[in-house]
Amino acid sequence: ASANGNDDALAGGGTLGDIDQYAVSIYFCPTEAKDYSATITITDGVSTATINVSGKGLNKYTATFNWLLGNSYYVGDEVGLLDIYTLYDKDNKDIKSQFHNSIQFSSNSNVVAIEEGKIVAKNAGKAKITAYFPGTNEWFSFTAEIDLTIYKRPTNFSLVALSSCYTGDEFDVASLFSDMTNNPEVAVEYISGDESILKVENGMLIAVCAGTTTFTVRQQENYKWLGHSQTLTITVNKYNSNFNLLQTQHTRKIGEVITEAQLYTHSNTEILPTVVSNNPEVVSFNASTRQLEAKTAGQAIITISQPEDCKWTHYNVTCTVTVQKHTPVFTWKNLVYFNQALIEDYFTTNNRDTKISITQQT
Repeated sequence: ASANGNDDALAGGGTLGDIDQYAVSIYFCPTEAKDYSATITITDGVSTATINVSGKGLNKYTATFNWLLGNSYYVGDEVGLLDIYTLYDKDNKDIKSQFHNSIQFSSNSNVVAIEEGKIVAKNAGKAKITAYFPGTNEWFSFTAEIDLTIYKRPTNFSLVALSSCYTGDEFDVASLFSDMTNNPEVAVEYISGDESILKVENGMLIAVCAGTTTFTVRQQENYKWLGHSQTLTITVNKYNSNFNLLQTQHTRKIGEVITEAQLYTHSNTEILPTVVSNNPEVVSFNASTRQLEAKTAGQAIITISQPEDCKWTHYNVTCTVTVQKHTPVFTWKNLVYFNQALIEDYFTTNNRDTKISITQQT
């Protein structure tokens, strides 16, 4: 304060002296950003004059805080605190490093946690994140809030378009996925609608028997992952035995045979067909050699069949085998005279089964 230009006149409650009129000036030297006020009292011992004065202190600075966070995240996501906001002064200067340690971050639920300098999405739900700066002598305080929604992670996969197969086919279940989200935390379930048709065993999908059923791949929902399932409808077909009867009529002489290769061809190597003769005295089937044997003259109907099972198509066909006697061929040798010799030296024949009668005539 000064009086009539004397800066020290009022210092420490000094005396103005014998002056009829005087002027008092008050100067403020603020050290903080706040308002100041003062009361000046002047007295001559008889009367008193009071002057109330006030003034503005330093202007505080205002920091501009902006969130960089999105509004939604997945359970398990983590974001460093230094990466979730910007902080600038009035001249657009980055002051984050100056005040980061003074900003207090908090969450209002167990959905999001503040851990080790990071925001961590813990559970699905909603949370409010608050950033609070208490202020300083030069900087205004501020509070900033943002609402976050945390979602469970989607478990997305799709299956190949498998709609049919054949009995006995096997597929590695891993090969059935055309797309799979990497989710090692939730086990994959493989479910057959009918295990007598399709079954899962040791990581393989096996076509057991003909029919139509479903195959479902499922992952259960948990705190972190959404559940997901997809179902295929699969028809299991029987294998075609591709049976081909080579002839419907066979002729054999007594003692001759018909092999399987002369009877039919087929692609079923797992099941041998059943061969039955309706007249085994004429034609019989030798199960050990798998041949038809001509026994005596006559005719037999041979039935070749494969019973229906869950894997192979069935068939039932017949053919006819006619068995004939052998026609003997007897030929005299060109004889001029007889010597002593075995009788058979004088003729040839194809019949070694029947005795030959020779009659001498004069």
